[in-house]
Parts: sequence; structure tokens; C-alpha cells
Amino acid sequence: LSVTQLYSTASYQNRDLSGITLGTSISGANFAEQNLSNAAFYIFNSFYGTDFSHANLTNVRVIPFGANNLSGANLTAADARGAQSFYPAGNTTTNLILPDGHVAGLDLTAGQSLLVGNYHGNPKVSPDPGPIPIRIDQAMAMDSTGALSLMLDGDEWDSLISFAPGIPVSLGGTLELAFAAGVDVDAEIGRTFQLFDWTGVTPAGSFSVASPHAWDLSRLYTSGEVTLIPEPAAICLIVPFALLTARRTKRRQRPSARSKKYGQGVGNLC
Repeated sequence: LSVTQLYSTASYQNRDLSGITLGTSISGANFAEQNLSNAAFYIFNSFYGTDFSHANLTNVRVIPFGANNLSGANLTAADARGAQSFYPAGNTTTNLILPDGHVAGLDLTAGQSLLVGNYHGNPKVSPDPGPIPIRIDQAMAMDSTGALSLMLDGDEWDSLISFAPGIPVSLGGTLELAFAAGVDVDAEIGRTFQLFDWTGVTPAGSFSVASPHAWDLSRLYTSGEVTLIPEPAAICLIVPFALLTARRTKRRQRPSARSKKYGQGVGNLC
């Protein structure tokens, strides 16, 4: 299968090439933002000019082995956790998540972005590395044009972001919180996700949080946790039902001062 033929496939156009095996040269190919998890590349020194920016490279295998097997590739903001025979030296590696989960330095300025999904390990290899969280080394910098996107799911969140002690951490961009396709978001209401471990650092600034869902963010900058809460409209739907029940109860018993007080309080929520 040539690169040109690959471009015409539904899998490529849907950005889902997970598990694919490629044995031909892909020099200069465009795999930006593709899901290449568990893919196998049976090639040597044929990545010059290949664009893997923002790609999911978790658990990929690059065969045969070689210290220069990714020479010339663009790996900007790719996620390579659990990748095997992965040698990114000499490439464009800005914001690359390395196979061990480390990021040399996270620079989300000048419109840069990083997408972090959930990673549980690789049961196909022995030993299975298990979950690999994210560790930021050297520094983290964001400005108003940068974005850190977290793609949550219904499983245990195993992509906690922590920091090397004492490094400068500057926030200020957008923190995007979303759920992967197919997740029953209503079933996740009330669930708490620990997104960050701020131990050893003192972050400056704050995120602008963007999400299609409602969140309790009160602990985001302390314990690094956020909790999914009902949408305000859903809360308002609950209130009339509660008031209707209260009115039916009033027909059977005299209202006390306490019931009047709490009835008014609930009504004021909306």
C-alpha cells in the first residue's frame, strides 16, 4: 500500500490508523493528528520529512532497531507513551510526550497545543508497562493562545500530569476538558478526576477552562481535581419536580416555617 493509496482510505480520512502495519517508505508522508496507536513500521531510515505532529503514537513499534530510525521526522506534540524502539534524537520534538511519559519542556505559547488522552499500558508486550502518567521537566509555559486538551473517558484516569520539583510553571492558556466519543457522560456526573499534581511547583496564572460540560473547578489549583456536575438546565428541571412534590405534601399537612424556608431556597437556584 503506497502512501498515496493510504490517503484515499476511510481509515486515514477518519484519522484512525490504529494497529496498521506499514512496510514501505513513508518519507514525507502526512500523519499529523492521526491515531497510530499500536502501529508497526517495518522500515529503516525512511522517516525524513514525515509529519507525525499531534499524532497518537502510543505503543508503536519501529522495526528494525536503529538509533536513527526516526531521523528527520516531525514529532511535535505527539504522544509516544509505550512506544518501542523509538529514538527521536535529531528530530522536531517540541512538546513530544516520550515513551516514558516525560516531556522535556511544555511550551504552549504562540498557538501551540497538546492533546492528552488516557493511557493504560500495553497488554500485548511483556512486561506490560502499565499506566504511564505525564511528567513535565524543565518548564511549563502557556500564554493566551496556547491550549492543553484532556480527552477523558469512563475508565480510571491514568494520565495525571506532574512536574519536576522547582521548575517554573506559567499558566494562562485554555484548558479544554472533553469526553471521548461513546462515553455516557450522564453516568460520569459526580465523578472526580485528578488532572494535575502540583507538588513541588508554584504555578503562576490560571487556565481559561473550556468544556461542553459543567465542572466544579474549586480544587483545580490545590489538589488538581475537577468534578463533573449536572448542567445548570438539568438542575432547573429537578427543582420544579421538588416543588410539585412539596405542594402535594402541603395538601396533607400544614407547612412549617422550615419547609417554607427551604422551599424558597431551592426555587432560587434557577
